[in-house]
This record gives sequence, C-alpha cells and structure tokens, in this order.
Amino acid sequence: MRKKNRKIQDTLSDFGISWAKPYYVSSDLDLTTVSKQSLRIDYCIFAICTNGHINIKVEEDYILVEKGTILLINSPALVKLKDYDAELKFKILFFEKKFLLKHFADPFILDRLFSAIDGKSRQVKTTKTDSDKIIKLLDHIEAKSYSQAKYEEAIIQASIFLLLLETAETLSSQEPLNLKFEHTKAPNIYFHFLELVKENVLEHRDVQFYLDYLHVTNQNLILAVRKGG
Repeated sequence: MRKKNRKIQDTLSDFGISWAKPYYVSSDLDLTTVSKQSLRIDYCIFAICTNGHINIKVEEDYILVEKGTILLINSPALVKLKDYDAELKFKILFFEKKFLLKHFADPFILDRLFSAIDGKSRQVKTTKTDSDKIIKLLDHIEAKSYSQAKYEEAIIQASIFLLLLETAETLSSQEPLNLKFEHTKAPNIYFHFLELVKENVLEHRDVQFYLDYLHVTNQNLILAVRKGG
C-alpha cells in the first residue's frame, strides 16, 4: 500500500505556519527545521534560487540548484533535502494540481506542460532579465494570496500558469520543446487509476481516495476512463 502523501499544510506545519489555501509563496522559510528524510509530497513546487545553492534529491535524481536557477517539481514526488550553503536565498511556490486545474476543461494540460519541461523535476537556468520577471510574478502571487480579494483564486491560478509558460519559454530558447497540447494523457491517467485500484482496493473503496491521489475531479476521471478503456 502506498504511503499517504504530504499536503501543503503538512509541510508548512513543520515551519510553524498554519495555512489552509491550496497555494503558498514565501522567501523566508527556515530550512533548518526541514527533515532530512525523504518525503512524498502531494503538491507541485516552483522555486527560484536568488543566492547560494541547494542540493535536492527528487525520486532518483540529484539536483543542484544555484543562483538564477528555477526548480520545478511535479507531484506526486519523493523529495529529500541533501544540503545547502549558509548564503542560500530563494523564492518558493507550493501549489496543488487540483486547484490549478479546477476551471479547465482539459484536465491533462498541466501534465503535458510538465512533460514538455521534462517530467518529474527540472532545473532551468535563467538570465537576470528572466529571473527578475519570475520573481515579480512570484511577488504578485504572494501579495494576492493575502488579499482576500473577490477574484483571488482566479488571478493566482492564471498567474501560476503564466509562471509555467514563462519557464517553458525560457527553456525553449535553450533547447527544443514540444508544447503541443493534444489529448494524449488520458490513457496514462486510466492506467494509473487501474494500478492504484489493484494496490488499494481492499482498504480504499471510496472514489475520493483515487481522485485525490491522481489530482483529478470525478468528471475528469470519468473522461480518462472513457478514453483509456
């Protein structure tokens, strides 16, 4: 049986932060409180290093993130903090896939975007101009997350997509990318669903368990089963 994934709230509680929203931005998380054990996270990470460096293990990959580098981690993922220097500074965004896809008719657009960027995790080198642009977007998301504005969620959702697209644009200037948004991922969701059912059906007969794990709505899971079956 798969170990339960950690949500944003679980991670932030390690920093003594109480937070209920499906997104969070910060530039001052104290990493000395972070466990050195591997943690399976249930949310995506977008971070940019503004000074120093940090070493992270994502699944089986060891990643060095240095100044001016963006780090992307797709969920779910097994993440382990290895080491970092005393001068480390970074801006980090946590967000739930399900939140980002809430109002999108195509439930697989985010998977395709991450796939184009390179699957489970990726670091992307930036110029100072690109780095400044990314930091401004993160600052904007952070400010909006405390605003309690009427359209807060919609603005943050659009801003996160813009972050990912800006990153893909930066990467496309360094190497070819395939960003064709075609309906190709449904069978993958379908087969993942079948695998999860086989492993967990004795303990989890409720559909919500599988929806949460796959980060899809009931309607999107039905769509995936229809396309994959």
